Amino acid sequence: MTDKITSISQFNGAMLVEARTARGLSQSQLAEISGVTKQSISNYENNKQAPRATALDKLSGCLNIPLAFLYTENALIENAPIYFRSLASLHKKERNRAQIKLSWLARLLDCYDEYLELPAPNIPEELDISSRYQLVSDEEIEEIALSCRRAFNIGDGPISNMTMLMENNGVIVVEMPLEVKAEDAFSRWVLNSQIPAAVLVSTKPSACRDRFSLAHELGHLVMHRKVHPTNENLKEIEKQANRFASSFLLPAHSYVRDFGYPSLDVFKLLKEKWKVSIQAQIIRCWQLGLISDDSKRNFFINISKRKWRLKEPLDDIIPVEHPKILRESTKLLCTEGGLTFDEISYKTQLSPDDIAQLTCVPKETIPLQVQKPKLKTVKPQNKVINFPKHKT
Repeated sequence: MTDKITSISQFNGAMLVEARTARGLSQSQLAEISGVTKQSISNYENNKQAPRATALDKLSGCLNIPLAFLYTENALIENAPIYFRSLASLHKKERNRAQIKLSWLARLLDCYDEYLELPAPNIPEELDISSRYQLVSDEEIEEIALSCRRAFNIGDGPISNMTMLMENNGVIVVEMPLEVKAEDAFSRWVLNSQIPAAVLVSTKPSACRDRFSLAHELGHLVMHRKVHPTNENLKEIEKQANRFASSFLLPAHSYVRDFGYPSLDVFKLLKEKWKVSIQAQIIRCWQLGLISDDSKRNFFINISKRKWRLKEPLDDIIPVEHPKILRESTKLLCTEGGLTFDEISYKTQLSPDDIAQLTCVPKETIPLQVQKPKLKTVKPQNKVINFPKHKT
C-alpha cells in the first residue's frame, strides 16, 4: 500500500508534537505531569535539543507511547480531505487530534495489509461529483444513492446492519470516543486515498443516530473524494451528504409504499422496520413532498413537547451496531497469524493501549510477548488470512 514505517537514528521532535496533540495536552500540561520543563519540551519539539534518557522515559511514560515512536519518520502526508461537519465550531486542537488518530489508524492498516486480505473498497468512482458538486441537484443525489445501493448489491428495502454493509464493501469503520464537540462522526480516504475510513466519535451511542451518521459519511466518501471542506462550501456538501443518507437509508419508492397517514405513531412503527429515527423520517417525508412545511414544523413541535428531541421511542430497544473488521482482524493476526500485541506495537510504533482502542480488542485478551521482538523476526506470511465478509 505505502512505504512502510521506518526508523531513524535521531529523535524526531515532530513525533513528540504528534503524541502530545493526540493526548490533548498543551506543552504546559505535559510539563506539569511529566516534570520536564516547558522550555525543554519546546526545544525537543523544535529539534533544538535532543532529550536525554531520563526525559525520554518521562515523556513516553506520560504520553503512553513507545520510545521508538519518537524516533520514527513523520507520518505520511494525506492529501485527501477530511470531512468534519462543524468547521466553525470545531477547535483546531480537536481537528488536529482527530487527524492524528486517523493517521494512527493508517499505520495500523499498513501493518495489517502485510498479513490480511481485507474486503476491497467497493466505492464506484463514477459516482464522485467532486468536479461539479456545486451544480448537482437533489434528484441526482437520489440517483447516486440508489446507484450505490446497486453497487453494494442490496435491494431497496431496509438495511439490517449499516455498519456491516459498509465494512463488507471495504469501508473501515472505527469507534473512537473523542471529546470532539458538535461531531458524531468524520471520515477520510487514508493510505494515499486507497482505503475509505469512517470514525464514530459519539460517547453515547444510538443505533439510529449512528446509522444515519455512517450513511452521511458514506455520502462524502462516495461523492466528495476531492472536495476539501471550507467555511464557504461546508454547508453545501453537508446538505448533499444528508440528502444522500436519507435517500440511501429510505429509498423513495420503497419507503413510500410503507408510508400511510403521517403521524408520530406511524413514524414510530416505521422506525422499528427501517431503523431510521422519527425525526429523520419526518425530514425524508418533507423531502419527498409527502408533508408540507407547516406539517413538518408541527411534527417537530410535538416531538419537543413529548421530549423526544434527544431520546426517541425504541432508542433503548434497537441494538447499537459495532464494527467488526479491525476487531476480528486483530484476533486473527494473534491466532492464525501468530503475532502478539507487542509485535503489532513494534511494527506500528503504537502503544498496545492505542491498538486496543482502535480495534476494540482489550489487550488483556491477547498474550503479550515479554521479550521485545526484532523487526526481522516479524515477516509477512503470504497474506495469511482472506478476511470473510459478514452476513447482513
